[in-house]
Amino acid sequence: MIKRTVTSPVLPILLISWTIFGLTSHYESINQLSIEDFTNIPSITVSSLSQWYYALTSIFLSNYGFSELFSNSIMLIVLSLVTCKITSYSEFLLTFIITGTVGNLLADFFMIHLSNNQVALPGYLSTEGQNGYIVGMSTALFGLLFYTVIIYAKSTQGKTKSKIDLFILTFWLFVCLVPWSYPFFEGEAFNASDYVHMGGGLVGVLLGITVTFFKKFDQSTPSYTNN
Repeated sequence: MIKRTVTSPVLPILLISWTIFGLTSHYESINQLSIEDFTNIPSITVSSLSQWYYALTSIFLSNYGFSELFSNSIMLIVLSLVTCKITSYSEFLLTFIITGTVGNLLADFFMIHLSNNQVALPGYLSTEGQNGYIVGMSTALFGLLFYTVIIYAKSTQGKTKSKIDLFILTFWLFVCLVPWSYPFFEGEAFNASDYVHMGGGLVGVLLGITVTFFKKFDQSTPSYTNN
C-alpha cells in the first residue's frame, strides 16, 4: 500500500500544489509573486509567446482558496483510481500537464477572440473573467477525465467493465457536464472558468483519440525479424 502511494503520479502533483498553497497562504510576498508572474490571465498569456508558461504554472496554483484545492485534490485522487489502471506513470503526468497547459491556451485565445469580436455575442457566451485570475488544476482534471474515458473505452472493449470504475467515470462526467447545459436554459452565460474547463476537456478527447489510434496502428503493424 505504501509503495503504491509513493509511486503514484498523483503524489508529485499534490505535493507541488499543496506546498505552493501553503507558501502563498502564509507569505503575502510569495502570493503576490504567484499572481503577478505565474497565474493564467488570457490577455497576458496571449500577448506574448514568451509568457506561455503562465498556462502551465497556473494548474498548480489555487489562489481562490482552500476549498478549490481540496475539491480538486479529491477529484484527482478518485479519478486516478481508474486512470492509473490504464496508463503508465509518465503517461498520467504528461496527460495532466499537456491537457492543462494546452487547454488553458485554447481558452485564452478563444476569450481574446470573443473580446475582439465586434458583433453581438449569443446569450450563452461571455468574456467575463478575461482579465481575472484563472488558477487551479481543474483544466488539467477535465483533460485527464476525458482522456481516461477515451482510453478506458478502448482498453476495456470486449471485456467485463468494473462497476466501480464505471461509477467513478459516470459520476465525474455528470458533475462536469451538467453545468454546461445551464446557459442554454436561461442560466448564466459561459465564463472564463467554463472555457478553460472545456479547453482541457477538448484536448483530453483529442489526445485520447490520437493515442488510441497510434496504439492500434502499432499493434496492427507487422514486425519483421531476420532469420
